[in-house]
Amino acid sequence: MIELGWPRHPLLLAPPDELGLVRDREVELPEPDSPWHGPFLEQCKQLFEDLRVRPLRDATSLARRLRESVGGLDGAKVLGVYGGAGSGRSTVVLALALALQGLGRSVAILDADLAAPTLKPTLGLSAPPLLVGSLVLTLPWQGIRFQSLATFWPAEGPLPWQGQGLDTVLRRFRDDVVWGRPDVLLLDLPPLGDPRLEQVMAAFAAVPIAVRGPLGSAAQAPVPLAVIGQAGGAGDVQLPYAPPGERLVVFANLLRPFAEASLWNGSGRSH
Repeated sequence: MIELGWPRHPLLLAPPDELGLVRDREVELPEPDSPWHGPFLEQCKQLFEDLRVRPLRDATSLARRLRESVGGLDGAKVLGVYGGAGSGRSTVVLALALALQGLGRSVAILDADLAAPTLKPTLGLSAPPLLVGSLVLTLPWQGIRFQSLATFWPAEGPLPWQGQGLDTVLRRFRDDVVWGRPDVLLLDLPPLGDPRLEQVMAAFAAVPIAVRGPLGSAAQAPVPLAVIGQAGGAGDVQLPYAPPGERLVVFANLLRPFAEASLWNGSGRSH
């Protein structure tokens, strides 16, 4: 595998010849106005000499090759992180992703918070959606693949999907995102009390992980595999106060043994 990169838009692809993009020193490329035309060409030049270039107009064919070579969520363990409003579940998702990455796992994140999908701007990922045919490409953050349900809805505030419309969107993000077959997909879920919480979890068959902040919630919640935060039960992790600028590092170090023992192996205390 090679890394095709340009500022803020790296893609992980199989070598161009394995994707069938290079035949007899003639390379197929996206249209010149595509954001990854130039970087792809540069990578090809590093692998092959005396290339002849022609536009790639068959996006459907390329999408099929991407799906076959890079893949989706095949074999991924999906962890759904939920909690009350203000409980810090987004911080836990990011820290848990870094902890799992530190254990050598490949990780992806989906911001599935329908009430306030703010992770993308928080992480400085301002790039527009990158598409190849029907496939949605991920954005990079710290070597972790990222996507958001807000990708095609740029306005701030709650996302508008309800009922069948939401089912269609969730199915697309499950099946049509080039996730790269990660070991773990982390979902930043809607807050407790959102009636769509269970719908999102069911669409991805997610294992529930609870985040308990200082404020409790009377809303009905899924039975978690494990609890992170203001908990204290056996097998749970209590997160201490940490300055905002240091929280991810502190929490990731604290969650690393928890991720290895409790989450990856499927053990953990349910409450």
